[in-house]
Amino acid sequence: MGARLHRKLFAWFGVAIVMTMLTVSMSMRALSGPGHSLDAERSRVERFVSHGFARTWADPVERQALARSYGEDLGVTVSVTDRSGAVVAQSPTWAGGACGPTWTSAIRSPDGAQLGTVHICLSRFAWHAVPWRTLVTLVAAGLVLWGISNKVARRLVKPIEELTRVAQDLGNGDLSRRACLCHTNPGEVGELTRAINEMASRIERQVKEQRELLAAVSHEMRTPLARIRLLTEFARDGVSVGEGRDPLDEIESEVVEMDSLVGELLASARLEFSALQRRPLSPRAVIERAAERASLPAGCTRVEPGTPMLDADPTLIARAIGALLDNARKYGGPRVCIVARAERDGRVAVCIEDDGEGFAPGYEERVFEPFNRGNREGEVEARGVGLGLALVRRIAEAHGGKAYAENRPEGGARVTLILPAASISALDVSDRSKDSASLAAPSVAAAE
Repeated sequence: MGARLHRKLFAWFGVAIVMTMLTVSMSMRALSGPGHSLDAERSRVERFVSHGFARTWADPVERQALARSYGEDLGVTVSVTDRSGAVVAQSPTWAGGACGPTWTSAIRSPDGAQLGTVHICLSRFAWHAVPWRTLVTLVAAGLVLWGISNKVARRLVKPIEELTRVAQDLGNGDLSRRACLCHTNPGEVGELTRAINEMASRIERQVKEQRELLAAVSHEMRTPLARIRLLTEFARDGVSVGEGRDPLDEIESEVVEMDSLVGELLASARLEFSALQRRPLSPRAVIERAAERASLPAGCTRVEPGTPMLDADPTLIARAIGALLDNARKYGGPRVCIVARAERDGRVAVCIEDDGEGFAPGYEERVFEPFNRGNREGEVEARGVGLGLALVRRIAEAHGGKAYAENRPEGGARVTLILPAASISALDVSDRSKDSASLAAPSVAAAE
């Protein structure tokens, strides 16, 4: 592919050079006009020299001086003969080279009588050779330019060949393959190379995450399936589970857990492969709706003045905040609050705070790992699939933001979502009317 493209570029460069030369030549010829051709210039020179000798014909000394002057000024050899053919004036032989083609012109008196003949021998300027010299010069220049175009074509094709090989390797499954981005790839080619490398990195990371997720899901599904099989045997034998629990109730609990796992996986797949449906959302409407659905008590939400509108997918943001509230109520203290505020960089921070024991030292980052269901060291893992906070971080990153966890100085934990602001003027939501909130709330509610 690369060699074929190289040959095409090389050939088209040659065609472009030839067409350019023909265009320039025809333009110069058209602009010069009929009065500026080589024959016209020759006639002018002959008339000029003949008239000069006609004026000085009667004075031999002046005639000889004029012949010398013409020879030196025009760079030619001038010889003047009378009607009998005898030389009556002659310029010295020009030192620029041997005599070439000769022009002859009759010298006539004012009444038209022929006095003699002037012979002009071309020496330094071989007028008849001008077209050939021009042609040779153009051909030489064209060959030089064509040779340079070979280098240019090669330089253009080389990164394309590299990108083609990288694309083929990626298509064959080698996701670690990257294109070489060096100083020879400036401009658009460099941007294309960077885009392909970034795409390959994202694909490699996504495939790796999907494989890890599939392995983890397979492991997580085996446990409830094994319990369901055991509980089914208990139900057939009419044996109750510990403390007199009905096996069917336990089977239902396991099915609910598996259903929750499948739901989280479907949400993760939607986030990975579907475009975000972003729109401006009121922070007050978003957090109040989330608090309502989580049955939080009144006064648990706060929007600081100057907080701008959110630019987010209402379905995914509702899911992320819901997962954070569920996690805070499960592991935190009895009081859970939601706070929205403006960040220094213009983005919006949505914080879920509780007054529990907080995170164990070094555990703040681990809470976002998939299938992590523990909290503090030595604590028994709670029931659940452990994908909620992992999905929260992915939702934040899909919006161009981030999610992080920390302990509050006054006690308890805080998980913060950093989300982009809508591209409109910042709103003082503390002074915003209820109409604005009511417009955004149905969108969130419908999306959920």
